[in-house]
Amino acid sequence: TIQMLTTSRAAGFKIPHESVKTATLDIPFAPAIVESSPFLETAALTVCGGGSRIAIIHAELNGKSSFKLISDFHLSSRITTVCWSQRSRFDHFGTLDLHLCTSQIDNNIHYYTSKIGNEPIVDTVIGTHNNYVNSCSISPTDANIVASVSDDYTCKLWDIEKKAELNTYKLRSPGRVVRWNPSCPDRIFVAESSGTIKMFDTRTNNPVFTLQTESWPLNDFDWSVSDPNMIGAGVGSTYQVWRMPYLEPEKTQNFPYHVNLFRWSGTHPRQFISCGPSELSIWDSSLDMALFRHTFSTPIFSVSWLRSRNCCITCTDRKLNF
Repeated sequence: TIQMLTTSRAAGFKIPHESVKTATLDIPFAPAIVESSPFLETAALTVCGGGSRIAIIHAELNGKSSFKLISDFHLSSRITTVCWSQRSRFDHFGTLDLHLCTSQIDNNIHYYTSKIGNEPIVDTVIGTHNNYVNSCSISPTDANIVASVSDDYTCKLWDIEKKAELNTYKLRSPGRVVRWNPSCPDRIFVAESSGTIKMFDTRTNNPVFTLQTESWPLNDFDWSVSDPNMIGAGVGSTYQVWRMPYLEPEKTQNFPYHVNLFRWSGTHPRQFISCGPSELSIWDSSLDMALFRHTFSTPIFSVSWLRSRNCCITCTDRKLNF
């Protein structure tokens, strides 16, 4: 953690500028979600959201750490999830061509676009679920398709431009997480709270891989971009890691708390994060011990990895921790 020394153009954002290995960025609202862009063109950008507010932050952590607020805007209702589109662009003049998808407390899937500094934010409703939306994800190879899962026991595919539903996969329990992978562009993983994890072929709409965890509830799930044969989840008070096509976990670890968050590194094929209510651990799946552990004084709400380097970000009470 470093001392906060300067303030950005948006009141409440305090930006560190010391050369350090870790940094804490104060946020003037209570962020519940953080998601760094997984795409090369916007690799230095991170979105954080909380309540009905979103901030886009540019982070440079090579050598001298620097942060810049790119945009800070309000939504029509409270945000529940967010994902980046590969249509987003950020040039060396600091102009952001923004394309983001969110789900919100109104159970709708929203698509936000704007050229920051030149145009107002445009909010387009793509479609709606019948209950709380837990996860959404835009296809990494077809920016016009977004998938979402909900407590209404469905996973839906949407056409962004036509604002139309393409398909519905019926689930046996609330959908917790949906994931695409650029190495497998025609397939998606859907993880249910009951512990059922299925891969669907979006061309045939049939499941092609299914496993069932031995315990539940399933709290979080992720599909490794660096090694598409690897998947992992936070299940009850454990994390579990599988190497497909095997159905038995390759690695599992028990904790005295629920594992609420699980994320693979986007740059290292064996590293991942598991988080309890306030406990962060970074692991290498080839080792039997954590590479790093830290306990925060406040709850961890969300976690992500920077695409530009092997650095994780946590979202705690009015802070982003790099």
